[in-house]
Parts: sequence; structure tokens; C-alpha cells
Amino acid sequence: MDYIQSLDYLNNCYKKGSIYGLDTIRALTAALGDPQNCCKIIHIAGTNGKGSVGSFLASVLKEAGYKVGRFTSPAVYCREECFTVNGENISRKSFASVMTEVRAAADKIPFEPTGFELETALALCYFNMEQCDVSIIECGLGGKNDATNVTDSALLTVLTSISLDHTALLGSTTADIAVQKCGIIKRDTQVVSAEQPKDAERVIYECCKGLGVKCSFIKKADIKNKKCFNYLQSFDYENFKDVKIHMLGDFQFDNAALALKCIDVLVKSGFDISSGSIYRGMLSARWSGRFEVISKDPVFILDGAHNPDAALRLKNSLDMYFKDEKKIFIIGVFADKDYDGILKITAPLADIIFTVTAPGTRGLDADKLSQTAIKYNPRVTVSDLRHAVKYCFEHREYVAAAFGSLSFISEAAYYINQFKELNNG
Repeated sequence: MDYIQSLDYLNNCYKKGSIYGLDTIRALTAALGDPQNCCKIIHIAGTNGKGSVGSFLASVLKEAGYKVGRFTSPAVYCREECFTVNGENISRKSFASVMTEVRAAADKIPFEPTGFELETALALCYFNMEQCDVSIIECGLGGKNDATNVTDSALLTVLTSISLDHTALLGSTTADIAVQKCGIIKRDTQVVSAEQPKDAERVIYECCKGLGVKCSFIKKADIKNKKCFNYLQSFDYENFKDVKIHMLGDFQFDNAALALKCIDVLVKSGFDISSGSIYRGMLSARWSGRFEVISKDPVFILDGAHNPDAALRLKNSLDMYFKDEKKIFIIGVFADKDYDGILKITAPLADIIFTVTAPGTRGLDADKLSQTAIKYNPRVTVSDLRHAVKYCFEHREYVAAAFGSLSFISEAAYYINQFKELNNG
């Protein structure tokens, strides 16, 4: 297959939906020679923060001279960004070549792989082909029955913040969800966790105790001297002083501290990572669509806040940077998300709200989203996305934020960049 054929094949498999379980991915990777057993893996699960923590880790390890593969999903701007080696997206040629290999294996097994299972297999094969020293693998959904859990061992297991999301599949409490996230913990790994709700923390502790593995929790109280200036942030965490990061948002202090704790564990495990590599790597890390300032005139923020916990993080970040500024929100979400919970937290902050229909079959109708938003803020207008973005560029006195599903903010970025070019031209 060429690139277009490979992409069409993958997209068609995504349209068929998903099956939660490991039978298919195990059969698929076995047909491919079990590439998951050929590389040291850092496995990341959690509700929010997986991508940011993975980005910090990949950046620091690259600075230290390691060849680092990284798999994350979904994409924000293009499919290839899900598969990177030392920060570079997989080439279209390699994407087509590896996907052709994966499809041939899929045709040999008695199961029909989902789109995410195909992506997972592609990532593992690609990182093996590239002879990566470390592969950072991010769970898609949950952990225990997530396709990425086909790995037999892990160098390090990372648990980012756990909160309520995908409750129909994962459980109705953070303790239930923590059980699913802990399903990726292996006996031969070390575990590093964000500070968690008490019930989730107990689950993690008991799981690690039962498996005989060491677990380290970060403490938010240990993050000191938080500063924000010129779209840059700095902080102290334990022995790391004046760590500077470009990734914005109050929540990124927690993610960065978690990454630093992981680096400390890796160093104690024998990784050669200098202090300079750590500081350079933390500063150079980037992650699209997470409180991303995509424009400064007008100020335009993209954020993938798709559950109440992420919405609260977005609110706190807006309060940190733009508390006294007038705000326009453009909101598009999936119908299966807790959009009432998201709007209850965010809608009161806005002076103007545009609701749009997020793309794809899961997108919630803008009219229905508007009806919910009006409960918390009467200044709501149903709009198409292009008009909403155009309005923001015509009213630069407002700080604009587009948030909800990642597929929606990807489309928003397209229009924002169009209007930036028009204005620069």
C-alpha cells in the first residue's frame, strides 16, 4: 500500500468502532514476531496528562543521547504525529511500509483489529525497526484491557492524574478507574504516580504491594516557587531548582514534577542523564493542544479539555494568566462526554460562548450543547467553527479559547492559521 491507501485502511478500521480487550492485539503482535518484547518500554496510563508527561520524558531522554520512540493517540494535527522518534514524525513512506506489514499480519489472524490496535502494532514495529533505546507508550483507554497492555514487561510504569472519564467502561468511581489503570503494572517494573484522590491512591498502593513493586508518588506541596512570565513557567521540585518549561497551564507544574520524578528513578536505575540534559529537555518539550497559545494577536488558546477534571485545570490556567481579561469560548465536545460537568466549570468564565458541533459521528450537536451551556451562561450562540474563529479575529480585545475534543481543536487550528495568514498578508 502507498500512504493514501494505508491511511484509508486505518481510517476505515476506525469507523468500525472499538472492542475493549487484548485477544486481538495479542494475536496481531504474535503474527508480527512480538515487537513489544524488543524494546525498553515506559508505559503511561491516566485520565489527564499522559501526553504532557510523555513529551517531557521524551525530550529529556533525547537530550541525554538516547533514541526515543513515542506513541500517543489521538492525533491533533496529522496522523503521523502519533508515531515519533526523537521528536520527528514517522515519514509517509515508513507509515505506508509498516502499515502494509501490519495489514498482512492482520489478514492472517481470526480477528478483525480495531484502528487503535493497528496503530499500536504499527508503533511497536516502527520503534523496533528504528532500534529505539526506549519506547514511550501511552494508553488509549483505561489500562488493563487497553491494546498497549500487550507488553510483557516495562522499564517504568507511570500513572498520571486519575479522575472520572469513560465511566461506562471503566467504573463510576476514581477507585474503580484506578483498578483499570493499575492493570498495566508488571512485576518487574517501578511505578511513579501523580498525587491522586485518596481512594485511587489506596488502590495503587495495594496493587504495587501485591506485585512486590516499588511505587513513588509526587506531592503537589513539594512543587515550589511557581512563576509565569513571557509565556514561560518555572518552578522548584525537590532537588530540581528553577526548572523552566514552555508548556503553559497550572496543571503543567504537576505533569513536569511527575516527569522529573520519573527521570530521577531512571537515573537511579542506571540511565546516564546529566543535569544539563534534564534542564534542556524540560525547556524544549512541547505538546500540542494542551493550553496551547496558537496566536498572540488575538490571544487564542487551544485546549483538549474533554472531561470535568481537565475543564477545572483549564479554568485554573485561565485564572492564572487572564483572570481580568474578557473571554470568548468556542466549545465542541463528543456526545459521550460529561459536557454538563465541563460547562458547569467553564461557562461562567466567558463573556461570549459559541457552541459548535464537533466533527465525526460522536460529535454532540451544537444546539444541544447550547441548551446545556445556557444553564450556566445566557450569552451563548450556536455557530459554525469558521464564523466563530472569524469573530475572535474581529474582536481582538477578547482572549479566545477553543476547547473540547482534540478532533475539534485540530479543525479550529486550521481556521486560526488561515486568519493569521490573512492578517499577516
